[in-house]
Amino acid sequence: MKKYIDFIKNNISRRSLHEQLAEECNELGQASLKAIRALGMSENITPVMPSEALYNLTDEVSDVLMVLSVIFSPETVKEMAGKIEKNPKWKRWSERQGYEEQE
Repeated sequence: MKKYIDFIKNNISRRSLHEQLAEECNELGQASLKAIRALGMSENITPVMPSEALYNLTDEVSDVLMVLSVIFSPETVKEMAGKIEKNPKWKRWSERQGYEEQE
């Protein structure tokens, strides 16, 4: 795969990479919305089966990670993923949702 990553890095401008990332992020958002509908969490039903919607969602996550791997590097993206549990946003997000420290 490295030869393909290197080819893309050497043949597509940084701007175009960021355009691709924005497109993939939009597709991820659409797949997430479709999953909501397919899983019955919306009154706006869809004929898409839940398994298909979840597959498409994971596929779009993969596409976003792929583009990030070109913009940064595969190693950096793996490093970022390893830091997810340590992200301070977890605390802020939980507090906004009503979390309170237990004594």
